Amino acid sequence: KWFISAISCIMRKGLGDELRKLHTDQHQKNPFVSWWNDTSNCAAITPDDCVQLWRTMEFMRNLGLNVEKTRDDRSHLEVFEFLQSLLARFNMLLPIAITADPTKAGNDDTSDFCHQDMIDNDHSLSARGSAETTFFLAPGIFPSKIPQDVWSYIHSDSWHMILSHSWLFKDTAPPGMIEQIFKSTIIDLSTSICASRCPSHRHNAQNMGGSGFSGTTCRHRYLRTAKCWKNAFFLEVGIRLESEKRHTQQSSVKIFVHLDDKKSDFCIRSSGMTQSMRRLTVSAKGLTSNSGTYIWKGGLEQVIQSTDHVIENTFGWTAIREIVCSQCLAEKSCKSACVWKKDYIKRCLKEGRPTVWCQDGHKVELSVICGKLPNGMHSNDRIIERNPSRRIQHCISSVVIVGLWDHNTKSLRSLGSGFVVDNNKGLIITAAHTLIEMEKTENFGEVHGRPRIGVIDSKTKEPFWYSAEIVVRNQDEVDACVLRITQESKCDFKSKRVGKLKIATDGCGNDENVWILGYSQKESPINIESPRGYVIRSFMNMQPERGRRSFQPRQEIVIVCPNATFGHSGGPCVNREGNVVGILSRGDPIDNKRFLVPSNQLKLLYKQATEQK
Repeated sequence: KWFISAISCIMRKGLGDELRKLHTDQHQKNPFVSWWNDTSNCAAITPDDCVQLWRTMEFMRNLGLNVEKTRDDRSHLEVFEFLQSLLARFNMLLPIAITADPTKAGNDDTSDFCHQDMIDNDHSLSARGSAETTFFLAPGIFPSKIPQDVWSYIHSDSWHMILSHSWLFKDTAPPGMIEQIFKSTIIDLSTSICASRCPSHRHNAQNMGGSGFSGTTCRHRYLRTAKCWKNAFFLEVGIRLESEKRHTQQSSVKIFVHLDDKKSDFCIRSSGMTQSMRRLTVSAKGLTSNSGTYIWKGGLEQVIQSTDHVIENTFGWTAIREIVCSQCLAEKSCKSACVWKKDYIKRCLKEGRPTVWCQDGHKVELSVICGKLPNGMHSNDRIIERNPSRRIQHCISSVVIVGLWDHNTKSLRSLGSGFVVDNNKGLIITAAHTLIEMEKTENFGEVHGRPRIGVIDSKTKEPFWYSAEIVVRNQDEVDACVLRITQESKCDFKSKRVGKLKIATDGCGNDENVWILGYSQKESPINIESPRGYVIRSFMNMQPERGRRSFQPRQEIVIVCPNATFGHSGGPCVNREGNVVGILSRGDPIDNKRFLVPSNQLKLLYKQATEQK
């Protein structure tokens, strides 16, 4: 009877509410456990909480008093400790011991601390003055149903990607596997996060873990969210990034681990599974910058290592290790995504191959899906054509300066670039954000000023300015618009014999060399530049947010072009033939990636402009 009472006291749905009430009554709170119970869907209970809850039950209280009378004063505590050990032995309680609070983010000053500092200050999790804090989870009351909004393999922006690794079990999966992986992950993450705060580990963090990537530092990580179900768990790890130019950016890595059969909506590559098979998948969503290294160092690496350890060492099971094509996840249903066997990927890494192809024809960098560079390869090992063709040199005469005339200040502001697509009709294509309010504000879509087009005189090197008007735009989905030289300025504009560029019909392919043409406005006089780059991938927004009054790109092309800078926005990106494959929309402030509006979107806007009278 006493054992059933001990179980029923802990294994109940309202445990979290009872714990919060208990902490309020006692005026005592463990910082991490309190944060956990406020944000997680599964209650965390400390050993002291267990004792207090059992003491609220008359039968358990009498049991402790009876034992205390027959033995010394501590005997009743030993009974409750025995109960905790017994429940843990039968997996009714899942003990988790951590040495530091993974929810705390460090900063740049001397408050960045190591393990000993955490023991000595208020950030310590220890309720008894030690460096380790233990708490329990109750797997038996984990929710069964996973909410549909917890995870989606579809994302609406091109600067994020999803990476996935999976373990395929041919018959069935070991019971209790998810909770053991969850436990191991929380412990490993807290240890890793605390180590990254220690000054002795700073040097190792400067190069994102020494994997051969450079340029950005992952300064701090901290746990934002932790939720668990019977067959899945979800984590969100916050990260703060710092570039070589001291630009900082707050971001996060979202990790979803789930065990499914082929009928599940979350199951990857279910088309190749039988009814008895089970697939365990570890997926992470984060920034594409630095070849996905932020995702790996933001938590994915620890979760995969914990999963391997639990499957191989804790349970002693074997599974087929597979790596999922990240491009397939971005472009189609996860149920039909292509996978590679891990042994094949390991051979490719050993041979020094930089990329692999999936069965659907996607070319994926090994550094992205593996978190490490192939043998003998460095992060900047890219073959880029050094000398642009004469056609690209001839394109320069078709590039113009685009600005917004402010009637109040009587000056030009928000300068960018653009290109002439029709010199007879005076049509110019440029980035919409140069002229139109594109931020999510009350003024979204408004134009505060009058567009001006600047053409550089070949002799004086000074711009001649012409009035223009916006004739076609779609600021909700496309960062591009079409301008038309006004009637009073059109004759003079034609006399400048400005050239025009052709919009490419076939778009561009991965690894293709491209040039961004635009006017650098950091120096005077204004000079045109043609920085080189190469295409990484294309992106299509498969699931735009309905009803959202802000810019959501319909399609984008992601390129690497380190020298594209301020003033190049709206400038044409051309291929070797001099045809426009896109215009520059924006850039990653942390990385060298740039995002283009693709040529097919430009052609749609141009067609609408030509149909207007």
